[in-house]
Amino acid sequence: MSVPPLHAGRRLQTASAPGDLHLTTTFAGIDKDRPLGGSSRASISLSVFSLFLVGLSCCCFPCHVTEPIDWARTVEPGGSTRMFSFKQQSKDKGKAAAAGGAAGGGTPAPRLRAGQLRAQKDITDIDMPPSMALSFPNGASDMMHLGLSLSPPEGPYHPGTFHFSITIPDGYPHSPPKVHCDTKVFHPNIDLEGHVCLNILRQDWKPVLTLSAVLYGLQLLFLEPNADDPLNSEAAEALKAGGAAWERLVAKTLRGGYVGGTRFDKVV
Repeated sequence: MSVPPLHAGRRLQTASAPGDLHLTTTFAGIDKDRPLGGSSRASISLSVFSLFLVGLSCCCFPCHVTEPIDWARTVEPGGSTRMFSFKQQSKDKGKAAAAGGAAGGGTPAPRLRAGQLRAQKDITDIDMPPSMALSFPNGASDMMHLGLSLSPPEGPYHPGTFHFSITIPDGYPHSPPKVHCDTKVFHPNIDLEGHVCLNILRQDWKPVLTLSAVLYGLQLLFLEPNADDPLNSEAAEALKAGGAAWERLVAKTLRGGYVGGTRFDKVV
C-alpha cells in the first residue's frame, strides 16, 4: 500500500496492538485510522528521520545571516580537517603579505604626528595668491620642509622674486615655523645671513595662527618694510631717509648691485 506524503494536518501515533503503527489523517474534521504494514512502517520511519534532520539543521544553523559565507575545507597535517570561510582566508593572506613585506625589508607607512597632521591641514587650506608659490623640496610626502617663492605685486621690491625656506618643527603649532630667506636682499627686516624679523615668528606667535598667516606676513614685509624693528641697520637708515633715494637704492640691489661693499642677488 502506498503511503501519502506527510504534511501539515497529519500526525503519527502508536496503535493499541504492539508493533502496529497507525497514521491518523485529519482533514476537514474527518479522522481515518489505517493500519500500516511493515514496508510502510519503514517508509514512515525514514521520513520521520528526515524530518528530524531538517529540524536539527534549523536549530543549529540560523536561517538569517547578514552576508553570505563561502565555506571551504583544508586538510591539516595528520589528516584532520578544518573549516574556514574565504573571507577569513583573505584577511589571513593580507596579514601574511604585510608581515612578509616587513620581513623582506619593506617599511610600513609611518603614522603622522600631531604637528604633521596640522601642517597638512594648513597647507590644504591655504588660499595661495598669484604672487606666491609653494614647493616641496624633499617631495610632496615631506610637509615639514617647504619652499616659498614670493613676487611682491607692488612696492619698492616689485618686480623681484625672493625665495624662502620654511621648516615646520615637530612641536607645531605650539612652536612657530622657522623661516630663512635664501635670497640676499637689501631689506631692513632681513639681515645678510637670511634671518627674518617678523613678529608672528617670535613673541606674537600663537597656536591658532596658521601657515597662511606666515606667508601673508612675509609678503607684507616687502609691501611695507618696518624700519623700527630692523635686522639690517643700514637698510633701515636708508628707509627712514625715504624718498626717491631709497627707491633707487633698492632698485639697484634688485639688479645685483652693491651697497656698502656687499653684492646682492639679482632678482629681476
